[in-house]
Amino acid sequence: MKKALLLVAMMAISIGASAQLSLKPMVGANISSFKGVKKDKGKFGFAAGGELEYRISQYCGVSLGAIYSQQGSRYPIYKNTTDNATVKLEYLNIPVLFNNHFYGGWNLQIGLQVGILTKAKLGEDYTINGGHHEYINGGKELIAGDLNIKNLCNSTDWAIPVNISYEFNNGFLVTLRTCTSLNAVFKGNAPGRNKYVMLGVGYKFDL
Repeated sequence: MKKALLLVAMMAISIGASAQLSLKPMVGANISSFKGVKKDKGKFGFAAGGELEYRISQYCGVSLGAIYSQQGSRYPIYKNTTDNATVKLEYLNIPVLFNNHFYGGWNLQIGLQVGILTKAKLGEDYTINGGHHEYINGGKELIAGDLNIKNLCNSTDWAIPVNISYEFNNGFLVTLRTCTSLNAVFKGNAPGRNKYVMLGVGYKFDL
């Protein structure tokens, strides 16, 4: 029994000694779109934030992040037009990730993310000609919401992020993240789930 307790204590000391806390601020750009929307063109956006990682061992860690993210998409909302409506969304994304530092400076992350919607607007970059129009992609609901469509959107966005990054010896890092939402963007019948790819750069500070 004493030997078992001693072994557990030694393992705990070993894990504690190898544990490391680090802060990783980052900035980047998104290419976002809506999954399930016809003739989706995608949209560029800005992202900025950071992650706090608790390194359990040489290869494993867990991290908590907070990232401001401009998302949305461009697509037609009525038939027989080349004009696209732009849905502009802004989220505070909070990912909880498992980190696998599998080789050298390479790190693979996967986890769960909740996004808190802070702003939602319909851009004024399309025109509707006179006459009767057949709406697509939930256009009638979006038009009814005027330009501010936040009340038409779900306030939270649950998603699964997958990220791969490389950390250089001097602390700089580059990261590529893909993320697909589990729930719809809109409350009504308008289709669409968030998906985006983020390319970012950052720096690691050991705490």
